[in-house]
This record gives sequence, C-alpha cells and structure tokens, in this order.
Amino acid sequence: MNSKIMALGVALVLTISAATTLAHKHEDRRRHEGSSVRQLVKEGKILPLETLLSKHRDRLQGHILDLELERKRGQIFYEIEYIGHDGVVREAWIDAQTGEWVRERVDN
Repeated sequence: MNSKIMALGVALVLTISAATTLAHKHEDRRRHEGSSVRQLVKEGKILPLETLLSKHRDRLQGHILDLELERKRGQIFYEIEYIGHDGVVREAWIDAQTGEWVRERVDN
C-alpha cells in the first residue's frame, strides 16, 4: 500500500512537472507549474511531495485523484484530492513549507 501511494506521488510530481500554467482563481491564489515547483524545492522553500506523502501516509489512505500546489495569502499548500477506501472523495490541504496537515474536507 505504501509503495502504491509513493508511486502515485512520483507519477503526480512528474505530471505537475509537465503541466502548463493554469488560470488564476484570484490574485492571491495561484497554481504553480512544474519548473517553479522544482525550484521551490531546490531552494528549500517547500518540502518535496514524497516527504509529505510519507509523513501523512496513515491519513492519505486510498488513491490520489488530483494534486495542486497553491499559494493563498502568502502560504503555499499541497492540495490533494483523494478517494478513500470507503469510497468518499476528500480534499486535504498540507502546508508545503512545514509539512503540517492543515485541513481536510469531503469533496462534493
């Protein structure tokens, strides 16, 4: 199971790396493209996705459906949408700088 989550995480990182810039939701909330994500990790401004997936593997049970790196009010978050073993789709927000679990909600 852990190897599945890690494999999905690696696949998602590669997907993000190949992604193009997405539309801004509003001025202070932006999605990052792959090259900027790699640069932020390299500069030590955010933690690698693999680190966060490993740290929170007990909470992120199931399959990852979508992953975004977003900036909101000066903070950077990994926004992870996943479907749990119970079939419920959830969205988790993890602080990309500290690795702290910020919140989780059921995605409607």
